[in-house]
Amino acid sequence: MGHTYNGNPISCAVGLKALEIIKNERILENVKSMEIELKTGLSKLTKFDVFLNQLINECFTNGLLVLGANLKYTTHITIAPPLIITKNQINEICQIIYKSIENLLKERKYNND
Repeated sequence: MGHTYNGNPISCAVGLKALEIIKNERILENVKSMEIELKTGLSKLTKFDVFLNQLINECFTNGLLVLGANLKYTTHITIAPPLIITKNQINEICQIIYKSIENLLKERKYNND
């Protein structure tokens, strides 16, 4: 019929409180605003030709965890910032990604010379 924790009153109370906080602190409004910031900040990424697996590793080296969407053939990266992210943190994410791309392009140029 169900699982052990389905309908657990404590879990339900926590869930309701989380929804209350999301509503009262207008977190979804922040999400919509920061989505625009992130898309704008990363809009230039289509101009770069880098291997995404290398980009994932380079971002990690520079302090940002991004995930590949497919373990075998990564076709894009996944960024999952928290709902309460700030504009400064969005800018930091974009800077790290661009720095990582620049490092990879420099490395590629150096290896091709």
